[in-house]
Amino acid sequence: MYDEYGEHLFNKNIRRHLKTNINKEVEKSLEDNPEMFWYKNNGLSIICDSANPNTAGGKNSITLTNPYIVNGGQTTRTIAHLYKKISEEKRDEIFTDAKVIVRIYQTTDPDIIFEIAKGTNTQNPVSSFDLKSLNPKLKKIGKFFEGKNISLIIQQGNTPNKEKKDKEIKADTLLQAYCSIHKGIPEQARNNKQKLINEYYDTVYNQEGIEEDLLKSFELYDKMKQYKKNIDSEHHLKYSEFAMLFCASKLDGNLEKADSLISKIIQEKIAKDSNFSLPNYLKTKQSTDRITEEIKKISNEK
Repeated sequence: MYDEYGEHLFNKNIRRHLKTNINKEVEKSLEDNPEMFWYKNNGLSIICDSANPNTAGGKNSITLTNPYIVNGGQTTRTIAHLYKKISEEKRDEIFTDAKVIVRIYQTTDPDIIFEIAKGTNTQNPVSSFDLKSLNPKLKKIGKFFEGKNISLIIQQGNTPNKEKKDKEIKADTLLQAYCSIHKGIPEQARNNKQKLINEYYDTVYNQEGIEEDLLKSFELYDKMKQYKKNIDSEHHLKYSEFAMLFCASKLDGNLEKADSLISKIIQEKIAKDSNFSLPNYLKTKQSTDRITEEIKKISNEK
C-alpha cells in the first residue's frame, strides 16, 4: 500500500514523518529479532470506509475501501525502507518471520476518526498543535491563505513546497501573533504557548469571518521578521517579538516606533533594577500594561 500510494496513505494522520531514534529502534528490532517484532511494536491503526473479509484458495484476506493509516506511519516507513535496502536473501530471512499487529476501523465519521487518531498516537508525545490539526475550519483557513500565496502549516512535519508559496507560517505561531494583536495578551503568547493553544485555538480558528484578521496578523508578523533581520543579536527583539506585535498594532503597524517605545521601557527598568530580566518581564501582564500606558501618552499628545 505504501509503495503504491506513498504519503497519501497518511493524510488522515495527526502528524507527518518525525525523524526520531524510535525509527532506528524499530528497524533494529525487526532485523535482530523478527519473530518478536509484533510483541514489541504498537502496530498500525487503519481507518477505512469498508472492510470485507474474503476467503479464496484456503487463504483469508480483507479488502479495504479508501484506507488510511492513522497511527503507525513510522513503522510503515521504516519497514518499507529496510525492505528496499537489504538483499533478497535477507528479506526472506526477516520478513518470513516478522509480523505486525493491524487494527482496522470501519468508519466514515470524522469525529470517530479524530478520536482514533488521537487515542492511538502514543509512541511520541502528541502536542495540542498536532491534535487540533484535523479541525475542518482550520483547513478552510489554510485554503484562504493558499489563495494569498501563503502556506499555513497545520500539521507537524508537513512542510509545504516552498516553490509554490512565497511565505509560510505555522498555525500555532499565527495563533500567538493573533492573540498578541487582537486579544492584547502578548505576555501570554510568550509565556506559555501550550496553554495559549489549549485556551484559544478552537475559539479563534472556529470563529466565522476570522480570515482577514488572521491575514493582517500574519502580515504584521512577517513584516516584523524582515525588520528583525536588520538588528543586532543583542536587541530586545530576541525576546520581545509578541510585545512588538502588540505595540506596533496600536501604532498603525509602525515597527520603528514600537521598537523605540519598548527600548525606552527597558532602559527605565534597567536603571531601576540591576537584576532586571527582560525575558521574565515580557511574560508578565505588567509589561503589557506598561506598553499600553506609553501608547496612551502618544495618543494624548496627538
